[in-house]
Amino acid sequence: MVSKIDYYELLGIDSSATQDEIKAAYRKQALVWHPDKNQDKIEEAHEMFKVIKEAYEVLSDPQERSWYDSHKSEILSGSKSEEMDLWPYFSTNAYPGGFTDAPDGFYAVYRDLFEKINLKENTEAKNKTKCSQRPSFGGQNTTIDEIKEFYNYWANFSSIRCFAWADTYNPQDAPNRYVRRQVEAENKKERSKQKKNFNEMVRELVGYLKKRDERWVKYQEELRNEKIRKAREEEIKKAEEAQKKKELMEQFRKEQAERYAREYEERKRAEEEEEGENAEEDKGIESEEEIQQFYCELCKKKFNNSKQFDNHENSKKHKQKAQELLKEVRLPEEEPVFVKTPKKPKKKKAKEEVKIEEKHESEIEENEMTENIEEDHEMKFFKKKEEINDEDSDEEHKVIDKVEKKREKSPIVFPDRKAGKAKQKREKKQKKAEENKNEPQMEEEIEERKVGKAKLKREKKKAVSEFVCRTCTVDFETRNKLFTHLKESGHAIAK
Repeated sequence: MVSKIDYYELLGIDSSATQDEIKAAYRKQALVWHPDKNQDKIEEAHEMFKVIKEAYEVLSDPQERSWYDSHKSEILSGSKSEEMDLWPYFSTNAYPGGFTDAPDGFYAVYRDLFEKINLKENTEAKNKTKCSQRPSFGGQNTTIDEIKEFYNYWANFSSIRCFAWADTYNPQDAPNRYVRRQVEAENKKERSKQKKNFNEMVRELVGYLKKRDERWVKYQEELRNEKIRKAREEEIKKAEEAQKKKELMEQFRKEQAERYAREYEERKRAEEEEEGENAEEDKGIESEEEIQQFYCELCKKKFNNSKQFDNHENSKKHKQKAQELLKEVRLPEEEPVFVKTPKKPKKKKAKEEVKIEEKHESEIEENEMTENIEEDHEMKFFKKKEEINDEDSDEEHKVIDKVEKKREKSPIVFPDRKAGKAKQKREKKQKKAEENKNEPQMEEEIEERKVGKAKLKREKKKAVSEFVCRTCTVDFETRNKLFTHLKESGHAIAK
């Protein structure tokens, strides 16, 4: 049978041939088997010419060629299936009646084929709930919506059959459970393989029909034409919009030019009217002085009014020209003499001196403030002491005597301001009495105290030691140092 011939052998090329080689081989074989050149065997020539054309259509398409190469042995030898063989339908010999609704025509043959597949799927379905009526291939006058529905479904076809015919082994022949499980696994594997092959075959057949179905080709051609038409309409629309925009811009520019011309004429007319009114007020008489009033002899320029003339006189260019003219006219005796003025002292040194003086004054003011504060404290202290009653002073004397007794027992020497508090009070009372008698002397003493009070304090601190160890008679600066010395040396223990 002619349909079982290998396409590569039919065209006389290798399986690795390029597209150019396939095209050249097809042209060569078409010339050899063209019916016009084989009048003695015209029927055989017709059949061979159809097969050569079909071989070229399959091998020139990369997808169909790859599918043909992977299934070539099954196509040439026949399908493994015992019930349905789809390989013969991948040929023009399947529909000798052409693209008609005749019993052997393209639409009738493939409509019957897909109805058979639908019936077989429903009868051998593993799950009966999934049974349904699938879209039909239709006829020559089927609507485009039905055609789209058919191709959309069958292009994604997935079988629901169990493919029991593909079993390699019979589970009943298994001697034990382990062998039966291995047999079932092998059968399941083979069923899934055949199901996959069948799905791919149906989808490939749908793709084969889609390229040759005149209804679908016509629909695709109409879509392309519609797309081209829309693109042209869009271009025409854009061109019309651009032209309209251009016309609007030209109209706008024209209106703008007319408006500017009209405004210019109105402004010019207004200026002429204003000049006429000014001329009538001045009675048309202008003296030479007034004419020359707004003319610069130096720059050779005329001006309309006094404001322009004044602005010009204050301009930089006018002043530069005036200076140049003065330089040219000035005599040597009239040239200005520049006298060198003595340089002023640098501001930095003056600033430094001012800072030093301000610092010195601030120090003096601080000293005076501290002395005044100390003096006020002393005056307040004296006033408080006068208010103390004699009875209170006696009690204080008793407390002080107790402290002195404790001091005699302990080796620590306390400061004189704490140990001789009663003596200080007595002395202060005596001093106060003397001050009352001789107030002028007190004022003199206060002045002397103001002058060197800080100095006297420093000398007293140096002369009188507040923290002395009675055992070793060593002076210490602070009480903490004295206590640490007593602890380390053991001088605090009473002898």
